[in-house]
Amino acid sequence: MHTDIPLERRDLIAQRLAQGQPVVAAALAAEFQVSEDAIRRDLRALAAEGRCRRVYGGALPPLPGALPMAVRMDAGRE
Repeated sequence: MHTDIPLERRDLIAQRLAQGQPVVAAALAAEFQVSEDAIRRDLRALAAEGRCRRVYGGALPPLPGALPMAVRMDAGRE
């Protein structure tokens, strides 16, 4: 059983995405022995930071030059 704290788990997922690997929530949940909801929270946080693109069932590496949602939202308010 993995005993990684959520931030460590999130960093491991981010490393895979940075290497260009897509990730699947169900597979990550089984690997880290946590719920898919926990993985989805990790992926939402990574997407908000611009470190991945959420897709049905998982995430893909970000597109080159893509800005995080929070940055785009702030720009739209100006």
